[in-house]
Amino acid sequence: MNNAMQVADSASPNGDQLFAEFLRSTLAMRAIPAESLGTGAWRSAVERQHKAFSSWTLYLQTQATTHEGLRKLRAGARLAV
Repeated sequence: MNNAMQVADSASPNGDQLFAEFLRSTLAMRAIPAESLGTGAWRSAVERQHKAFSSWTLYLQTQATTHEGLRKLRAGARLAV
């Protein structure tokens, strides 16, 4: 791997970080009381959760379409069996 790729890889979040943010954002959204649905706090929480979900699924799709991503997915599948 060349230096430019290493810098790009280290600067971008990994799947664990993206999924953790998705979970945190979902928990934050769920913590808002029903009486507050439709408020600014609710809309902000929903927007954060949607952004986190989109980022995580884009990462998964990208990983599934790269050679390295396929290798990792296959390795994970072998471990799960």
